[in-house]
Amino acid sequence: MFWKFNELNKFRKTEKIVNKQIDRDNSIKEQWFEFLCICSEQTETPDRNQLILDAYRILNMIKWRLYEINKYKQQVLMLNRKKFRREKELRN
Repeated sequence: MFWKFNELNKFRKTEKIVNKQIDRDNSIKEQWFEFLCICSEQTETPDRNQLILDAYRILNMIKWRLYEINKYKQQVLMLNRKKFRREKELRN
């Protein structure tokens, strides 16, 4: 494992964020930098790599109300139970 550090303020000032539209075709590094720089300002989820879309989904979950969190947990539990049953049936 290795660590690499980048200064977001320097990236934010570059033309890529100011003048260039970053999209799914840009490198994952550029998409991550854009996400970190502007994610709190976004009102809609842009078309990005699946990793970036997952990050937006997680960020959005922070805004959920308690009943939404509970509903999500119930759905995850239900899906896990179904998956477990299918795997158990396949083993038998």
